[in-house]
Amino acid sequence: MSCDPQSSRAPQVLTDEQRELFRLCGERILERQRLGFKVGPKALADGRRWAAFPKLPHALSSGEPVPDEQLKPALRGGALEIF
Repeated sequence: MSCDPQSSRAPQVLTDEQRELFRLCGERILERQRLGFKVGPKALADGRRWAAFPKLPHALSSGEPVPDEQLKPALRGGALEIF
């Protein structure tokens, strides 16, 4: 899978939901740094990039379960497939 030129740790092709999860992760990294926890320079750089992703204008999902066969290919096989 090719990667975003801005970050070697975020895949280039992300669903809106995956992008939102990266954004939330970035915000948490920055919050930990603000709270005084030690955050490495690479993690801090990733956190800044990911936190800059645009916020999803709606909920991640309705909360209803979705069968695997209805999921987009990037989401099949488990939530951590892209990592």
